[in-house]
Amino acid sequence: MKPENILITGASGQVGYELTAYLNRCGFNAVGLSRSQLDITDFDSIKHAIKTYKPQIIINPAAYTNVDGAETDIDMAYRINRDGPENLAVLCKTHNVSLIHISTDYVFDGSKTTPYHESDEPNPIGEYAKSKYEGEIAVKENMNDYLILRISWVFGKYGKNYVKSALNWAKTKDKLNIVDDQIGSPTYVSHICGAIAFLLKKYFKEETLKWGLYHYCGLPTVTRYNFTKIIVEEGLKWGFLEKAPELIPVPSTFFPTPAKRPQNSSMDCSLIWETFGIYQKEWREGVRHIIDVLKEVK
Repeated sequence: MKPENILITGASGQVGYELTAYLNRCGFNAVGLSRSQLDITDFDSIKHAIKTYKPQIIINPAAYTNVDGAETDIDMAYRINRDGPENLAVLCKTHNVSLIHISTDYVFDGSKTTPYHESDEPNPIGEYAKSKYEGEIAVKENMNDYLILRISWVFGKYGKNYVKSALNWAKTKDKLNIVDDQIGSPTYVSHICGAIAFLLKKYFKEETLKWGLYHYCGLPTVTRYNFTKIIVEEGLKWGFLEKAPELIPVPSTFFPTPAKRPQNSSMDCSLIWETFGIYQKEWREGVRHIIDVLKEVK
């Protein structure tokens, strides 16, 4: 039987940090490396990590995630989001290592009025989104034993995210203008970790998976405005907020940004359920956990 070693990239990021801790709590032998320890844009850095840690599978949440910054920092966005996954795929194939690559709902242009399926054709509308989609293509073209997991509107206990920002805005402002024409599927990081842990248990038991592309996100799908409304409700309910600010719905044009966002990036997750029995979870639970963390920091 092969050693059950897992290597996680981008371990100082929101997903990578929590994933490393979560998998080790589950009894896996998971090593998480930050960019200074494992630079996926550097072939030699990846080869050294594979030689040192001898992983059977690599999980890649490492990414350039500054959506607006990617419009000007184009070279860096593509180096990390396209070239990095390509380097990993090439070396994983060479060394007989499997790969779980984390991607994004932003590969879609948002013109569809219903949730996106894996079979829907991506049409990214910004440099971040384009670089992430090209990273998916690079993985598909360079290896066979891969699983690409698209996630959406991610928030967790560590790092910066929308839930933390919205709670702090609500604490300090009387009125908040909130975009009401963007629809998505918020996803709590711990739920992502749970889904990956489930996949890994199956992988190490069977030494394979049904490889391919899958969507995983939380429930329910909401507008950014309704997401914020629920965040504020939870903040009041659990004692983080003393009063609620007035929430004012506005179009996305109210906040001009360098990068366009898809107006609908909601995803259908029926395939991962039908294939693995992994079901979506309600993200409201995650909001409550974030509130607990923020209350401890006070």
